[in-house]
Amino acid sequence: MNLENLVKDLRNKLITLDCNVLLLLIIGSVDKKHISNFKRTSMFTEEHYDILIKLISNSQILLTPNVITEASNLLESYSYDKQKVGLKFLKNICANIPESYEKSVKLVELEIFNNYGLSDSSVFNLCKVGAIAITIDFNLYISLLSNNLGVINFNHLIFGQN
Repeated sequence: MNLENLVKDLRNKLITLDCNVLLLLIIGSVDKKHISNFKRTSMFTEEHYDILIKLISNSQILLTPNVITEASNLLESYSYDKQKVGLKFLKNICANIPESYEKSVKLVELEIFNNYGLSDSSVFNLCKVGAIAITIDFNLYISLLSNNLGVINFNHLIFGQN
């Protein structure tokens, strides 16, 4: 599926992001030039950020506290400057993008938890109620796909795989 058709298909749909894709959104929004310099986003380019923005532009984003916490922890090592602008942008995201909270005791009961942990379990759980995940995590992608849940492997878009 090409990007234009996918963007149309995602219009007004509920989207959730895994931690890696959220970090691309944050770092690219702070300064696209830093995407290749930050360890956690160095596999991406400025063009990949532009693709992500286009992909989510007409969708409703919903995040989980688990993914936001993981992103926050990883952003502590983002040294754009001493003012922690990555964390400040994350604060802006928290103020403007809704979160879906599920108790950890419920998430750890999901089968996916045993292999992939709490953050991926929270994404999986959100997809169970209709969200479409955008991920680069192959294991999460396969788990969602094998359970007939909505998922987009961002790597397929940026690297042209089918």
